[in-house]
Amino acid sequence: MKRARLVAGALALALGLAACAGGGGRRVDVNAMLRRDGATGTTLAGGDATPPGGDEPPKTAATAASVAATESSSATTARSTRATAGRSAATGDVVIGVRYATGGGAVIGSLGIQGVSTGDQEGFAQAMVDHINATGGAAGHQLRIVWSPLRASDALANSAGADQETCSQWTEDNHVFAAVSPMYSTATLQKCLAQRHVPFIEDNYNYWNGDDKAITPSYFVPAYPDQPRLMTFYVQSLLDDGWFGPHPKIGVGRSSNESRDRADAGLRKALAAHGLAVADTVSYTTPEQVAAGVLKFKAEDINRVFVIDGSGGIEAMLWMTDAEQQKFRPLYAVNSQTGPVLLANNVPAAQLHGARGVGWLPTVDVDAPALSAADMECLDLMHRAGKETPDQTAMRFALATCDVFRFFVEAYTRGHGTTAAALISGAESIGTAFVPTGSFAARIGPGRHDGTAQARKLAFDDGCRCFRYVSAPFDVG
Repeated sequence: MKRARLVAGALALALGLAACAGGGGRRVDVNAMLRRDGATGTTLAGGDATPPGGDEPPKTAATAASVAATESSSATTARSTRATAGRSAATGDVVIGVRYATGGGAVIGSLGIQGVSTGDQEGFAQAMVDHINATGGAAGHQLRIVWSPLRASDALANSAGADQETCSQWTEDNHVFAAVSPMYSTATLQKCLAQRHVPFIEDNYNYWNGDDKAITPSYFVPAYPDQPRLMTFYVQSLLDDGWFGPHPKIGVGRSSNESRDRADAGLRKALAAHGLAVADTVSYTTPEQVAAGVLKFKAEDINRVFVIDGSGGIEAMLWMTDAEQQKFRPLYAVNSQTGPVLLANNVPAAQLHGARGVGWLPTVDVDAPALSAADMECLDLMHRAGKETPDQTAMRFALATCDVFRFFVEAYTRGHGTTAAALISGAESIGTAFVPTGSFAARIGPGRHDGTAQARKLAFDDGCRCFRYVSAPFDVG
């Protein structure tokens, strides 16, 4: 029964409840990180950074006006204000949909993971809205929010249904101009919004396909690579590091859903380009299938394993825990989407010996990462608003929230217009000017709506029982 709850919880987390899993086990003193690094610039609203020691951006609207222009942070779906075509004729406000997760703490608790919290995701978003509205809005327009909470129970029971409900809320009950989300959605929401010409900016840590023309014209993911690009540079890095060895027998563990289908296909294509093939794949939806898959791989002498994980490391953690119980210790491939910090802090070190991969999000990849000026500015804003980030998981959610709002403001300002086409054009003109918090570099342009442009090599260090970067940032296309 306990294992059933663990896998059920993992699948819920894969839908957005602990996607950015960070420092479990060994607690990370985030306050010490803040004191150590110190902010050096102001970049939050998408404008130019102020020099160190410079003045704050001029406040063109009072905080009280900001609060009046947005829904209360305790607003519910039923109380969302109806708008027409994403603009309020009376005020000139820009109406956007904002999604956040609720109930994640209970799921994390059921998994027995220590030192991990999701933070107040609605509060993070409200802090950003208040900040933007108090510093000139988006090209002079105040933001007004239609909130859409995603409850853990809904995500677990019927994720596609929950996403369809959100789309209906944003496009039928209300008519938002655009939508932002610091968490994962399914293709149901992505395609629904695209069909209704609503641009969608998301911090999607799950696997999605940039080749999907039903989604990509109006869908942007600044902080993650899409599945085809990821698998290409992921496999190449592992090959360069000699991880495959002379006689690899490759196994793939993955849950049964559409996003993993796309990732699996991309991985096979990337491997085939180097003359490599997958020996066996295990798809699972129940704890019994996970355990059976581990036994099957052990019996087949699989020696290299990819766990295609969209839960920030939870699925990989469950797989490796089972594997250790059965004394099955292949070499694992890891990346930012498999939550290296979470694995290092919650999985037996014997499972991670020889693990290698790539990462592009330091707050997910390594303990106590150095923070950029933009990271510091975001976290300082949250703390001034009374929203704490006690661990790297909560920190990543806060940073993701800053990113999607910053990207929207930048794209809206560049677009010089109030149509979806103008916003998309503005976003595609960003190029390399926008760097998501907690990452190395990004590039957005026509036909390229997934941002990640640099990564670093990762390797498990047996001495510290932690993951370390073992290369400088390198370009990933």
